[in-house]
Amino acid sequence: MRRYSLFLTVVLSLISIEAFGATTVKSGAVCTKLNQVQIVKNVKYTCLKSGKKLAWVATNTAVKSTPTATPSPQPVATPTPSPTPITTPTPATTPSATPAPIQTPDPVLAIGPTIAPPTGEITIFTGPAPVANKNVKQSFEVKIPLVSAKSTSNLKLWIYDPENPDLQLGSPGVFFQKDGGTWYSINTDRSDGGFDTKLDAGKYLIDIIEPNGNMTKYSRGRYTVIVDSNNAVSIEGLKPNSSGYFTVTAILKNSPIKSKPTFVPTTKCQLLDKTGSTSMSNGFPRAEGRLPNRGVVRALIIPVEFSDLIGTGSPATVYKEMAKGTADFYYKESQHSVRFEFTTLPKYLNLNVPVSSFKLGTYNGGDPYSYFMAGLKAAENLIDISNFDIAYVLPPSQVTYQQIAYGPAFPAELNSENYQNSTGRVLNGVVGGADAWQSLPGAQWKWMAHETGHTFGLYDWYTLDGTNPYGPWDIMSLNWSTEAIELNSWNRYISGWLADSQNSCLDASEVTSNSQVFKIEAIGVDSNKNKSVMIRLSDTRIIVVEARATAGLDVLKPNQSGVLVYTVDTSIPTIKGMANTYSRTGVSSDLRDAPLKTGETVTINGIKITATSASGTDFEVSISK
Repeated sequence: MRRYSLFLTVVLSLISIEAFGATTVKSGAVCTKLNQVQIVKNVKYTCLKSGKKLAWVATNTAVKSTPTATPSPQPVATPTPSPTPITTPTPATTPSATPAPIQTPDPVLAIGPTIAPPTGEITIFTGPAPVANKNVKQSFEVKIPLVSAKSTSNLKLWIYDPENPDLQLGSPGVFFQKDGGTWYSINTDRSDGGFDTKLDAGKYLIDIIEPNGNMTKYSRGRYTVIVDSNNAVSIEGLKPNSSGYFTVTAILKNSPIKSKPTFVPTTKCQLLDKTGSTSMSNGFPRAEGRLPNRGVVRALIIPVEFSDLIGTGSPATVYKEMAKGTADFYYKESQHSVRFEFTTLPKYLNLNVPVSSFKLGTYNGGDPYSYFMAGLKAAENLIDISNFDIAYVLPPSQVTYQQIAYGPAFPAELNSENYQNSTGRVLNGVVGGADAWQSLPGAQWKWMAHETGHTFGLYDWYTLDGTNPYGPWDIMSLNWSTEAIELNSWNRYISGWLADSQNSCLDASEVTSNSQVFKIEAIGVDSNKNKSVMIRLSDTRIIVVEARATAGLDVLKPNQSGVLVYTVDTSIPTIKGMANTYSRTGVSSDLRDAPLKTGETVTINGIKITATSASGTDFEVSISK
């Protein structure tokens, strides 16, 4: 998830530019009146916000069947990144999303004992206030001689090497964003590792630029700077040293706080992630810092309101449906090995600013990072956030798209110092927006479950160019569906929720002209039966064969049930087309009816996959060359 990228701005503009006539009522077509409803061929369409435009979305049917709503890609949450180093003010480029550290071993591929199910209740926090400022760090004294800072400067930094704090990093400068505005850079004119400049009153995000453009080894260190009306400077969570310097640094990648053994695959199908992300993973092992894939997940809801958007009702009641749905979803998908325990603060915390302060009224716009941090800051005198695995900063349910259009997830890099207040640090976070409160079945929990998926380390499976070659077959690809919503076999496998005993694993070299027959059960059925066949094609590419039918959370029409065949490429990052579904002929362009029927075959790299029989949720496939 340092992939907060250009995604939604690009995605939604691509969707809205599609060649649909303005008067055509169909999913994705342009409409003119927000919340207008039209019924066409027994399908109910609602005019909803899509990026900066309005578009028709299939919300349900006028008769018994329920078609899938048009995908509304969810922003994968990580803070807005700053741009590449330059000498003049420049808009920031958007980074890829970033998740959080794991608290359990890498994928356990033999499912262990189950745990008690979630209760569906939200505990209201009533404990004592935490000890304040226990998490503030003291800047150390710089051991090398420093040149004199400019007499007008009120911000003084010394940028140290994270591998050796006695040495300067060699950073070329700092990126700044004031009060949610445009990012700009200031290059350092000092050779001693120091940086100083004059800042006007306001609140700034600053990013320490990595040396020599080395984004493979480093990512930018982010700090929050506040300049008061007297031009005095403070940095949240950091005290200056005796010379008035704040010691700051960039983030050293691939050097976890606690060392862990190198992951060694135990089967040929455990392909290593080759995307380079340090916060999420499309293969093995799981990214460090993510939510635990076993045991209890301690989740905190921080309800917030604004000076012009006041919360109503009890937060424990308002957010109950989304919390319960998310808890139930991951309890099921994890084969009863993960239980969420939600705690909420008893009242809305007023951030004392207008909701427009964060400029979040358009998709992929504004400053969700500062919104998240404002929630953490408001809660610091009430609860110790370091006691939780994830924090959700959620607005009142009456929030509109014009106020906060979307709510992304924030999986933190293990070695960064983001997402902390004076009580500690939380490694996974999510902020809420109006997209959670759509008038679609289960929208609240499906939104939360999708964003929480990123904090388990899962990528988005849709694409920025609107092609979506995988289709709507996973909550990480389309979370507004009323049809296929279960996690697919690959996402379960890399999460440690599909045991090796439930997966028939082959290498392409083992496939011959003699057919091998495998029985698989629909992925939505809770059982220990075989769920998939995987065929390794290379170090980064694999074929996945699984069955989809009405079972569990999947509610499919007869033409949608069958054998789903897709490939995954573990070298392709989030929202870049890492998965491709291979469909039978004559299917819909959105691949919602792609699964093979009995007797149908697809061929991938010379390997033939044939659906040979189906009975309810039990299917049989043959593999041959």
